[in-house]
Amino acid sequence: MGDQQLLAKRRRKCILILEIFTVALALMSLEVYFNFLGTLVGVAHNLGRDRMAETLFGQGLFVQERARGPNSPAVSDTLDDIAYFYYDTDQSDKAIAAVERSLAICKAKFGTNGPSYAWTL
Repeated sequence: MGDQQLLAKRRRKCILILEIFTVALALMSLEVYFNFLGTLVGVAHNLGRDRMAETLFGQGLFVQERARGPNSPAVSDTLDDIAYFYYDTDQSDKAIAAVERSLAICKAKFGTNGPSYAWTL
């Protein structure tokens, strides 16, 4: 078996272990799961694995929307984090889309005078 094949096999094994671990965390506590996911996103981004970080953000947003509802303040917070990530990676079109959705949620939940709206703005 070549070095590339061995490396690919180890990578798949690591990803599978992480997936099993994240599912177990999600079953135990959503807050622990989201904190762990946020840590993984940060690590991936700091290691230059922005595609992986973006995938993890998408997974977190998907779970947030299913667990708490698509217009939950927690979803707005996740969208803010995603927007910061996109801004940091020079993807301003995606960042603006995330912020606009977050602003819509904040406006509907808290109005334009709420601190969450101001923070997102």
